[in-house]
Amino acid sequence: SVRVDFDKYGRVSYSATFRGKTVLRPSRLGLELESTSSLDRHFVVKEESRRSQKGKIESRLAERASVEFAWNELTLLLEQKTTQRLLRIEFRLFDQAIAFRYVIPAKRRFIEEFVITGETTELRLPPDATAYTEYGHEGSYNERPVDQVRKGCELPLLVRDKGNGLFHVILQADASDYSRRFLRTIKSGGV
Repeated sequence: SVRVDFDKYGRVSYSATFRGKTVLRPSRLGLELESTSSLDRHFVVKEESRRSQKGKIESRLAERASVEFAWNELTLLLEQKTTQRLLRIEFRLFDQAIAFRYVIPAKRRFIEEFVITGETTELRLPPDATAYTEYGHEGSYNERPVDQVRKGCELPLLVRDKGNGLFHVILQADASDYSRRFLRTIKSGGV
């Protein structure tokens, strides 16, 4: 399950559990923009929607001809109180996965052009987690504590959560017109 919260400054954070075990501690969300204020605080929820879907997709690569899927989705349309700009965050929960993405509504209550210079997106992992890191295209992976992940770590990142015996994969998908993403360590155990 995923939980979304707002602090007194209107900063958005999310956390996640799987079968009652914490997989992500409260982690902030947001985008940094060039030449204008960032989309990382002063938010209120303007709209909230939920939906679910189940089905099958054909697979040419799996052991079976088709693969079943099911997901639940939470979509939040956020309004930044100081600028009236909108940001949509879509969370999707699968049986054994969580995905989210930012969607900036096209030219509605926003600036005509903008450059995303960074993200304030966090993935705060359990304190005893380790990560298999890689720092060059198709290089070798080495296991190290999450708090030792250096700037420039490549995706995907495989995380081993020793406390609950789970593995997590952090990756980037559906990122057309968006640069390749690298990770860096944040304080208190996360990337």
